[in-house]
Amino acid sequence: MPGATAGRMSDQGDRLLELGPVAVRALAQLPAWLGRPTADQAAAARLAFRDAEALGDGGGALLLRVLAGRLAEPWTVLRLIALMHGRSSDRFLAASELAWFGDKLLDDLEAQAAAVGGFDGEGGPGAGRAAADAVSRAAATIREFETFIELKRDGPWGPRVARAKRALAEAVEGRLTGLERAVSVAFPLRPERVAGRLVRSVPRLGADPDVDTVGRAEALATFAAETASTAVDGGFGSLRAKVLEGLRERLAHYVEDLVGIAHTGDVEAAARARRYLQAAAGLVGLVEGGKAAEVVRRRAAAA
Repeated sequence: MPGATAGRMSDQGDRLLELGPVAVRALAQLPAWLGRPTADQAAAARLAFRDAEALGDGGGALLLRVLAGRLAEPWTVLRLIALMHGRSSDRFLAASELAWFGDKLLDDLEAQAAAVGGFDGEGGPGAGRAAADAVSRAAATIREFETFIELKRDGPWGPRVARAKRALAEAVEGRLTGLERAVSVAFPLRPERVAGRLVRSVPRLGADPDVDTVGRAEALATFAAETASTAVDGGFGSLRAKVLEGLRERLAHYVEDLVGIAHTGDVEAAARARRYLQAAAGLVGLVEGGKAAEVVRRRAAAA
């Protein structure tokens, strides 16, 4: 009903006006509270929460909503809750007026994990960066929950955090192993007999580089490169290191073989080798840096 809605909005406006002085003081201290607060700063945070609660009708939760609106990293609201309210169990918080914050963060966490799981390499490097950002956001949320909330194995939030953590790790591992396959498709090899039974893998140049498969390899390589900061805490550091080391070695041999073909092959093979060198340069740049990529491009131009 319009009248009832207007009444609720008016009530909320009145409560915000009452909360104003408390919120202004709290906002001024917010940077300190999010860092390493001193005992006095922690006491001030608890006092702000109590003052807001004294206003009645969910004043403490309303104060936290005001502060949360200023947070660049939404998950850090959990450290404010712990600072103002003490490190509480998920069971207690989920039954309190602060439940909304945990439930919202968990919904976002599960969405981020699902986004990583749905990333298949389509969309090029931009999609790879977006998926890596989802990993970073999800990992940060998990870390805040585990640090500032007492999660119960049979509680309302603990199992959800655990499931999301497993889903995220599995999704990342799937993308990392997918990188190896994507590179094999985009930059194919063929066996070549060297002497007797000795066989080595060399570039297969039966067709020009395929834009779509190269883009997929670049997207997954971007994802692998951009997850450096979350790899160890996320539990996939060793796999990531192994995959990238294998990729670096493969690309080094691949580039050298292509340069050799470009110098000694027939005209058609040499031209195709140069095109593969240009395509490989983008991948080299993602795993070795821009200078390494520029070296490959110069070698392609000079071949």
